[in-house]
Amino acid sequence: MKCFLIFYIVLLLFMGITSCSPENVAGDGLDKALGEGKVSEDIENLYESIDAIQLSAGVEHTCAVMRNGTVTCWGASYKGSIGIEESEANREGYMLSGTAVNGLTTVVNSASSHWATCVVLSGGSAKCWGNNQTDENSTVPYTPVSITGISKAIQVSVSYSTVCALLNDGTIKHWKWIDYSSESTTPELVADISDAIQVTCGLGHKCALLNNGKVMCWGNNLKGNLGDGTGVLSVTPVAVSDISSATQITASEDFSCALLANGTIECWGGGVRGRLGNGSTADQLSPVPVTGISTATKLAESDVYTETQHMCAVLEDGSVKCWGRGDYGQLGTGDLEDQSTPATVQGISNATNVAVGSFHTCAILQEGKVFCWGRGEFGQLGYGGRNDKTNPVEAIIFE
Repeated sequence: MKCFLIFYIVLLLFMGITSCSPENVAGDGLDKALGEGKVSEDIENLYESIDAIQLSAGVEHTCAVMRNGTVTCWGASYKGSIGIEESEANREGYMLSGTAVNGLTTVVNSASSHWATCVVLSGGSAKCWGNNQTDENSTVPYTPVSITGISKAIQVSVSYSTVCALLNDGTIKHWKWIDYSSESTTPELVADISDAIQVTCGLGHKCALLNNGKVMCWGNNLKGNLGDGTGVLSVTPVAVSDISSATQITASEDFSCALLANGTIECWGGGVRGRLGNGSTADQLSPVPVTGISTATKLAESDVYTETQHMCAVLEDGSVKCWGRGDYGQLGTGDLEDQSTPATVQGISNATNVAVGSFHTCAILQEGKVFCWGRGEFGQLGYGGRNDKTNPVEAIIFE
């Protein structure tokens, strides 16, 4: 990709110079020689087209949707995580910087979890790649495959064994995504949901944000996953207690969070390592406020893994705060300490989007750059190395 950019810029310069008369070159300087600034405008537009606009993160990989509808991923290629054949990665099976996923040009939304990623295309279809099966002999789709039965999706969410898609009529479909060859199932409608505007899949539970600001959840409720105050499993959607103005939701292993219209955040479910952000590690059957946040604009999109135990949010001033588990530096505070209340990520002041992997975190800045921190063993930070980072480092999102 980098070579292509250099070639394209040189070509633009050549075309600009040869299309101008000697009078223009001699009389009005370089700007007119390059075609009234057309070349510099084209170069700027080219770079803008490869700005990152959305992130998703799994256990050992990260993917970014670019402004031009393409997707670039980095990290472990194990089980097809980054959308390329393992033979295309280095011999250890990882990419230390971004590589484009072939065949994707109209992506509008993506989600990752464990070692899989799914995307929604502009026409409403969905594609997935990677494999969340623990059996190493299972079939792995290393490159994107189309999902039969999905034609009007607008958003997707991925968990360990399930993918959920929000459709443009407010309904939700879900299907298995473990072993593509034998265990994937035809997408089925979720009962009793017809006015959703977002869906999120946890490890054993799922939640939907409705257009009236309420949140409905269903599935496992052992740690309070459903937020209804009961701790009782429900196979049909139940209302999360006292949430009526949510604008975004996110679910992880056995906990969930909601961003409210007033800029506050409330979380519920498993509280281990402080991931509910309320100063405690106790489980909560009903939502509790995240301490000290009143100007949040974006919740992190979260990986769903048994050890994903932190959460982050973007604030109105562009800073990022994170809380929960910190032993790989995934909170971005410069140390390895857990935080049961939100702590400010160092060096980030103009973020627009944030994504939480199992042990790492990445954020998009206003100019489209991506910065990551936390565990780096498999290249999931994208900066070209494999060391863990307790402070943000810039990811090389194209090569």
